[in-house]
Amino acid sequence: MKKIICIGCILLNLCVFGFARDMDVVKSKFDQVISCFKTRNYERSKKLIEDWEKEDPECPEIAVLWFNYYSLVRMEVQSTKGGTDDGGSGMYPKQRYNEEDVKKAFEYLQKAIDKNPLRLDMIVGRCSLASVAQMDKELCEYISYFIDQAKDPKPWKWSFDEDVAAEEFANPEQMIVAFVNDYITPMFDRIVVCENELESIIKKEYSVFPNNTWVLNHYARLEMMRKNYDQAIKYLSSACKIDPSDYICKGNLGYCYEKKGDVKKAKKIYTELSKDKREQVSAYGKQSLEELNNKK
Repeated sequence: MKKIICIGCILLNLCVFGFARDMDVVKSKFDQVISCFKTRNYERSKKLIEDWEKEDPECPEIAVLWFNYYSLVRMEVQSTKGGTDDGGSGMYPKQRYNEEDVKKAFEYLQKAIDKNPLRLDMIVGRCSLASVAQMDKELCEYISYFIDQAKDPKPWKWSFDEDVAAEEFANPEQMIVAFVNDYITPMFDRIVVCENELESIIKKEYSVFPNNTWVLNHYARLEMMRKNYDQAIKYLSSACKIDPSDYICKGNLGYCYEKKGDVKKAKKIYTELSKDKREQVSAYGKQSLEELNNKK
């Protein structure tokens, strides 16, 4: 699947509608604005967009450019303390968005989606911005719309009104779930402030794809964080029956049994993983077995 352009945060590539428009001219104007975004020359980019809007007020790319502009114009990158992979702590850059500007960005993109409902990059683009801006209420709304629209076959468009290749949409379910996974993964790290919204999104994807192992794992992970291990085991057991090779669900299932104190079942699952032909999976199983044995 083609990706939306990223310049510091989320930027959407543009499409061209209307046969009267010269594609080369549109792309040239687009590139000029993008160049300004790259150098953070927002005053110049605003002027370029305004001038283009006067020339062609019905061009849908204008709304998308305004979406980009308001996403970035007052976005700040601040150093934030957080955990590191080795268990320590350190500083890392974090993007902080102006909520008022982001809402304006959403308004402009909504105009573009209303006129161009088959623009898949616009639909996922606003989900991406809502995710990184931590606007969870909006993210719930946009993901729900995304799932409802993308679950059925449609002649989807991508950047510059290009058709989405058939092979890129060969498995709509997995494409949707993969996108949703990217959007909700950060929410697990701040579940204290977004638990209801996270649950709402998971319920939505579960209502449409109840037999998807990623979705079942999402539900299980939510219940694990709530320490509802019996409920998590229910979801994970179903996932493992659907796909016995899904080592993530199987590893989480072992963890749940371990937390419940059922060492025998946990050890059985970790042993199975330790014998897996995939090196990374085998290493995880062996490490989990060793840690479990050391707790005795």
